[in-house]
Amino acid sequence: WIDVAYSYVLIMLGIFLLIQALVRLPRLYRQQIVVVLACTFAPWAAEVLSLSGLSPLPHLDLTPFALTLSGLVITWGLFRFRLLDVVPVARDAIIKSMSDGVIVLDAQDRVVDLNSAAERIIGRTASEVVGQPASKAFSGCPYLAEHHCDVTGANTEIVLGEGEAQCIYDLRISPLNDRPDRFTGCLVILRDITERKRAEVMLRIREQYLECLAEVSQILIRTETLAQALPEALRCLGETAGVSRVYLFENRLGPQGALLCSQRCEWCAPGIESQIDNPDLQNFSWVAGGFARWMEILGQGGIIAGNVADFPESERVVLESQDIRSVLVIPLFVSDAWYGFIGFDACDRVREWQQVEVDLLQAAASVIASGIEREQARRRERALAEAVAALTATLDFEQVLDRILEQVGRVVPSDAANVMLIEGDRARVVRWRGYERFGAEEFVSTVVFRIPEVPNLQHMVDTKEPIIISDTATYPGWVHVPVQEWLRSYAAAPIVVRDEVVGFLNVDSAIPGFFSQAHLGPLCAFADHAAVAIENARLFDSLTREKNHLELLYGVARALSESLNLEEVTERALCQTCAAVGAFKGILLLLEPGTDRLHLVAASGYEAESVEALDRRIGLRIGHGLAGWVAAQRRTAIVADVRQDEHWLTVDGLDDWVCSALVVPLMVHDRLVGVLSLYSECCDAFDEAQRRLVEAVAVPVAIAIQNAQLFQAEQRQTRRLALLVDIARIVATTLDTDDLLQAVAESIHRYFARPVVEVFTLDDEGRTLLLRGYSGIVPIGSPGIAAPGVYRQPIEQGIIGHVARTGKPYYASDVRSDPYFLPVGEIPLRSELCVPILDEGRVVGAVDVESDRLADFDEGDQSLLEAVADTIAVGLRNARLYEEIQLRADGLGAALVRLEELDRLKSQFIQNVSHELRTPLALIRGYAEMLDAGELGELRPEQQKPVSVIARRARMLSDLVEDITLILEAESSPPQPAPVALDELARAAVEDFQGTVRQAGLRLHAEIAPHLPPVSGSLAYLRRVLDNLIDNAVKFTPAGGTITMRLRQEGEQVALEVSDTGIGIPADQLERIFERFYQVDGGTQRQYGGVGLGLALVKEIVEAYGGRVTVESRVGEGSTFTVLLPIATNASAEGDTESQ
Repeated sequence: WIDVAYSYVLIMLGIFLLIQALVRLPRLYRQQIVVVLACTFAPWAAEVLSLSGLSPLPHLDLTPFALTLSGLVITWGLFRFRLLDVVPVARDAIIKSMSDGVIVLDAQDRVVDLNSAAERIIGRTASEVVGQPASKAFSGCPYLAEHHCDVTGANTEIVLGEGEAQCIYDLRISPLNDRPDRFTGCLVILRDITERKRAEVMLRIREQYLECLAEVSQILIRTETLAQALPEALRCLGETAGVSRVYLFENRLGPQGALLCSQRCEWCAPGIESQIDNPDLQNFSWVAGGFARWMEILGQGGIIAGNVADFPESERVVLESQDIRSVLVIPLFVSDAWYGFIGFDACDRVREWQQVEVDLLQAAASVIASGIEREQARRRERALAEAVAALTATLDFEQVLDRILEQVGRVVPSDAANVMLIEGDRARVVRWRGYERFGAEEFVSTVVFRIPEVPNLQHMVDTKEPIIISDTATYPGWVHVPVQEWLRSYAAAPIVVRDEVVGFLNVDSAIPGFFSQAHLGPLCAFADHAAVAIENARLFDSLTREKNHLELLYGVARALSESLNLEEVTERALCQTCAAVGAFKGILLLLEPGTDRLHLVAASGYEAESVEALDRRIGLRIGHGLAGWVAAQRRTAIVADVRQDEHWLTVDGLDDWVCSALVVPLMVHDRLVGVLSLYSECCDAFDEAQRRLVEAVAVPVAIAIQNAQLFQAEQRQTRRLALLVDIARIVATTLDTDDLLQAVAESIHRYFARPVVEVFTLDDEGRTLLLRGYSGIVPIGSPGIAAPGVYRQPIEQGIIGHVARTGKPYYASDVRSDPYFLPVGEIPLRSELCVPILDEGRVVGAVDVESDRLADFDEGDQSLLEAVADTIAVGLRNARLYEEIQLRADGLGAALVRLEELDRLKSQFIQNVSHELRTPLALIRGYAEMLDAGELGELRPEQQKPVSVIARRARMLSDLVEDITLILEAESSPPQPAPVALDELARAAVEDFQGTVRQAGLRLHAEIAPHLPPVSGSLAYLRRVLDNLIDNAVKFTPAGGTITMRLRQEGEQVALEVSDTGIGIPADQLERIFERFYQVDGGTQRQYGGVGLGLALVKEIVEAYGGRVTVESRVGEGSTFTVLLPIATNASAEGDTESQ
């Protein structure tokens, strides 16, 4: 039983541990634990059943069967759940395959386990160290053996190994505790961080390099020029990289096309000899200097790096001469072209170049290349801007071409350049430079290319794109010319205007491959600006020509408009036209009206002879000579050589020098005015542009000439009309015969401006002519000049006597050969015109005008003088009638005096009678009204009516006398105005008439505006106006009607209206009701009474005070009388005060 008990206790303990593991372990291990637990529990359960007798098979021991079953289950679990295999696999997969070293120490600091990485780190295998104390196990790593215990439960970095095998580890030691938190050992992990540390170092270096690159970029950006920025940028690179020398080389093509390089900039560390002044490093030939390998590698974008001692000898000799031991060179590419290189030199030691240093230099090369590209772009832009500014500074076409050639060298460097312009299918060089160096100036100055035969030119015409020929020797379509064999590289851009190629901008170089794609951009841009400049210049030339033409036309028009004098107009037009076209001489011919003769009126360049003399010598007619042919054909003629023209006529000594001519007809509305002829001593001196110009000038010239001719005719007509008007005025205002004829003579003299003007009258017997008017340059009293009224001439003598005898005008163009001429004094007279003065066909006198010039009168003068004579005849007739009328007027004047006296006596009689009647009428009216009112006793009915009639008639008679008195007083002494309160006066009048209105069965009311200003008038007269207007309304308004008085202010006047609903007034009678003693019809007087003075008195009183009265009326509806009176002024108020 002891053995059984012991076995069962162990089994129970194992089961307990398995159950505990089942609870604690992850889900991954639970199925394994369940299988192991079942296999462990099954034999024990079978044994218990057998021993306790509870087995269903008491005679059979189930334990072996349970063990067999457990073995089968475990076997199945080995395949199903990989029993006893999961933990080892995990350890192998995780622990042993870890790159970190893992070492397990127990509580006694002995090595329990370690992985492969730990074996490599400590340099010993697991079999050698497991079970060994840590100090012994780590004997090969003293640093680890000494410090692992000091960092228990912490981590630190340790360095193991030496030299290149030295590594840096991150040491982490973690304690291992059991469940009761009892220390059972520790776990040591060693992680190799060597690469990370190196990466951190490189990262710091890269950060420094990036800061350096940023600084270099800032230097290149903020510094004004690249020359100032590069030394500072190289210094920054050298100090950051810790090198001996930093430098930059530029490439360029040599005279024969060889690629050369020159050191442009350098930085040296202290103690390092500078090479910037080394002449061997300027214009250094890559190939000749033995650096062809470098040229090939760098040109393809590669780098040169390494120990100089390993370089080829040709390279090593040059580099060692500069004390260079290691070198790193990076190419510079600017605009995709190899520009040069930048490099690091190590002179103090052999240096292995790190990738970060290569990256730094490459990045710096890129930044510097960008700076160079910006600098070149700025330079190109500046050069282009300056070139464009130079192009746009002028609009002269020839200057534009000169400046294109001058400025293209600033934009694109070249040995020679030229500008071609296209004419049809040909291109001609119009400007060139640089070809004299190669002896090709004669060729380029005369050559004309047919574009289809020159492929490069045809290509630009077709594509409108620039072209580069790097090497003309290998270009298949290049046109080889012996004098142009020097030309090896060629670039050109088309000059395109409005999408059409008008020319080419060509640059040439003697160096093969000199031009690259980098040159095309500036060249194209400059060509575009050149195209704009050429187009602008052409437009400007066109506008200038047009402007000059317009200025000429304007100048001609202005000059022509400044004068209407025919001689001035033709002379100005001819001189300006000759100057405009460069004619040596010229003439202007006008067609004489009604003839075919071309009369010369102006000449330019013929100073030796007068216009009249030239006209006599030329003597052209339509169809005769070149000018006559142009006049006949009415079209312009340009003759390049007059000696070859069939129409040209030469006047010896006058125009035998003429070689070419331009003759233009002067037309106005298809009517020929004249011909303008311009001459030159050079053959073919005139072209189509000049023809168009002169034809344009001919239009205003012809119009101006026509206007001048019309003006002259109009002026003559105006002066003639002025003479006739003046004569008519004299005739109309002068009735004395002598004064009339003298004034007429003076007026005629002012018009004709001739030496002598005389006016004669024929005596009643018709035998003698009496001088009645004289005017002339010789004063009266001179020999042969007698005073008017004194000199008499028999009708049988002189031209005047001949006209008086015949009664017809007579004109002597040359008095010296005229038989009727009678000399007058000492005046050298040459022509005379005399016309008769006819009154109803009878000669009553003559008008004579004499001149000192031959044939000085024309038909117009004779017609004018005849009209003057007719007017004089009317004046003489008027003078006679005036004398008769004067006699009759004297008689009528005496009669008028008598009538005025009778009118005065009449007015005085009426006034006296009115004055004498006023008193007795007042007594009669008073007693009659008293009797009518019953104040003297009651009257019998048969007496009442007669007495009422007597009273009414007496009142009417009294009013009539009062009106007559007022009218007479107003005529004799107009009343003085004074301020009158018309509103108070109107209220009083309305009140006074209320009784009368009620008796008549009417209604009278007033509408008076408040605060009316006083009017200018008289109290008595204005009261009379009110009384007459109201009384008139009462008379003509039937019973039941209404009378309304309105008073209001209208501006500076007060308006008084009296309206009624009476019988009204016919429209045709409204204008006459204000006349004295006028009534609408006789029945009105019989029905309503009155004599027609009331309204006349109203009108005269109102107008006397500066007012006016109007009436509006409709028959059967009533009338409205409106009186407007001015508001009283201060002067009126003062006058009223004085009158008071």
